[in-house]
Amino acid sequence: MAKEFKLQDPGEGIHEAEILEVHVSPNEAVQEEDTLLTIETDKAAIEVPSPFSGTIEEIRVEVGDMVEVGETLMTYSEDSAGDQEADETPEEEAEAEAKRGAEEEKKTRAEGKPAVEGDDRVGAEPEARERDGRPVPAAPATRRLARELNVDLREVEPSGPEGRVTAEDVRAAAGEAETVPEDEGDEVPEAAPEMAPEEEAVAKALVEERKPVQLPRIQAPPLPDFTRWGEVERVPLRSVRRATAERMALAWSQVAHVTHQDVADITELERFRREHREEVAEAGGKLTLTVLLMKAVVGALKEFPRFNASLDVDAEEIILKKYYHIGVAVETERGLIVPVIRDADCKTIEELAVELTDTAQRARDGEVGREDMT
Repeated sequence: MAKEFKLQDPGEGIHEAEILEVHVSPNEAVQEEDTLLTIETDKAAIEVPSPFSGTIEEIRVEVGDMVEVGETLMTYSEDSAGDQEADETPEEEAEAEAKRGAEEEKKTRAEGKPAVEGDDRVGAEPEARERDGRPVPAAPATRRLARELNVDLREVEPSGPEGRVTAEDVRAAAGEAETVPEDEGDEVPEAAPEMAPEEEAVAKALVEERKPVQLPRIQAPPLPDFTRWGEVERVPLRSVRRATAERMALAWSQVAHVTHQDVADITELERFRREHREEVAEAGGKLTLTVLLMKAVVGALKEFPRFNASLDVDAEEIILKKYYHIGVAVETERGLIVPVIRDADCKTIEELAVELTDTAQRARDGEVGREDMT
């Protein structure tokens, strides 16, 4: 009996995706983890691996289609072993699993061997047994990360909803979990700067009135009929380009836009760049002015922390951020993409150059994931 393969929730509030490429065809046999499709969300292009081993029967999508989470992408029939396993009810499956475990335990005792601690069947918890031999719930980006770090998803302790393995779980299993200093939670909040008497009076009046900040909601006028003046072409605004348009519109309405121009003598800076660019190139990076500007931005944000902040309108608080993650715009065939270089303050110029070079190339190749742009 044919089964349906549907678009799973890739996480982070994403509800739809565009089909970029279909890697399989009807009557083709596939194995678990084989790539079935390449899709593009509003964050990035990702590969969709097969959670089953079997034969593709019907493909219900084409390149360029927009599909929503839960929509059927294709139908398939599992291998005979998979069909037999799928026909069992949860109760029958648990009973059969327990029976196999008991038989193995009996056999182990008969041979005089101690049961192996942590065995997937002997004395294993029901949840652990259910994960044995079946695809582990995880987003495609998480699966790719696991392959890159040589981590077996079945051995990772999940922390996501409904037993889903997250990228943080994979990194923790690979020994790359970030450590937080013990005294970080005891950090004393920075004291607010003193205000002038007139500023204090205005602030006091606002607090007494308790008037919430209201952001303007301006309705855009309808577009004119552009065909009145000549021929036009309409191109769908999808995926990354649509997300870019939404973010730019949001930024324009909520972020203060200020233009400042000044003159700086970068003669010594350029001399430094030329002296060390070959050294950085040998390490695999490009020492561009962008790299040096990233360091300058970090210095500016440390000196003026309120530029590294967000406004919480509901709580009436300014959120001052103690980390320095710099987004760098990269021009690609799919439009402007902004991957993030994390902890720029903790990295040397050479490290930043190497990471930026690698990240920019992966962005142009369509290999950056959602986490790279968050």
